[in-house]
Amino acid sequence: MDIILTEGYKSRDKPKIEVFRPAKHEKKLCNPEEDEILATVINREKEEGEEVFSAAEIDRVVRVILDFIAGNVDFIC
Repeated sequence: MDIILTEGYKSRDKPKIEVFRPAKHEKKLCNPEEDEILATVINREKEEGEEVFSAAEIDRVVRVILDFIAGNVDFIC
């Protein structure tokens, strides 16, 4: 199986992993009510209870992708 990751399709109808940089943007660019967000990754330490992955948790993000492909996960955050 091949996996293709693309960048720059925030307005397209595809599952997304948003990389959010709080220093650059005030709020997330994707809308969880309209977009299929698999995960959100931030480039700072995450706060307790925050449903995001820190950039240091890349192994967990890969697991979400693999679980999604296998049909074992829904959109989580």
